[in-house]
Amino acid sequence: MTGTVKNNVNGKSIPNANIYIVETKQGTVTDPYGFFEIDLPNGSYTIQITNIGFKSYSSEIAVAGQPVELNVELESTILEFGEISVEGLFTTRLGYESVDVLSGEKIKSMEKESVSDVLRMLPSVDVQFAHPNGRNANLSIRGSSDYKPGGYNNRVLILLDGFPIQIANSGAPDWNSLPLESIQRIEVDNSPASAQYGHNSMGGVINLITDYNGKDQSTKIKLGGGTFTTAQTSLTHHVQKGNWTLGVNGMVRTSEGHRFNADDQTNRIRSYLKYADQKGRTYRLSHI
Repeated sequence: MTGTVKNNVNGKSIPNANIYIVETKQGTVTDPYGFFEIDLPNGSYTIQITNIGFKSYSSEIAVAGQPVELNVELESTILEFGEISVEGLFTTRLGYESVDVLSGEKIKSMEKESVSDVLRMLPSVDVQFAHPNGRNANLSIRGSSDYKPGGYNNRVLILLDGFPIQIANSGAPDWNSLPLESIQRIEVDNSPASAQYGHNSMGGVINLITDYNGKDQSTKIKLGGGTFTTAQTSLTHHVQKGNWTLGVNGMVRTSEGHRFNADDQTNRIRSYLKYADQKGRTYRLSHI
């Protein structure tokens, strides 16, 4: 059996179209000129012809000792797919397999009070606290950082939306100032990254991504309390108008502490203004 496969709109040949015989499970493809040839014994067969961007063709043919010629014109069609989510990770020297990603949904399900509490739940990440409320946390990936004064996070780089946030005199960020309620995801690069990010990323890099992709307007209030007269209130509000998004969130936490002179009060506020242009580029101004 021989034949050709062409486009029914312009009559042009379709190369690399798939020719498949259902009964014999044989197949071939058309050449650059849309021509195909396949050997079949006498009998009745179902032939299927497919190609990306065209509707599938199916027909019954009979072979009875004489050559069979089949010329087919395929009708073009539009391919429709469901929603596709594309998520970009910051590149690593060892590849994406060395990056752990913690989604916003997973972070919420943990019901933790601070970013440092969330990070200590990740494999290969060790967090030691010098304060009961999460401040002065020493973070290490696979034992890379020193647990001594001056060694806080000295080999793990902490980024907020791609920008370093370590305090110069301690090497650690103010963990309680980081807006846990605004974090969309956390990316942890477990590979040595000094060549790309500098000397203090020998143990790895942690990138905290803050963003908001939700309804046009949303307000959330969260209240909490616990022992030692601990109380916490947080407020999150976002407004989206056209290409502009304005967001603000804040948190107030007070506690008398578990011992004398261990009282603590934490106040945090974050605001940002975001603009997305027609080409998909995003510009954001934020303050913590």
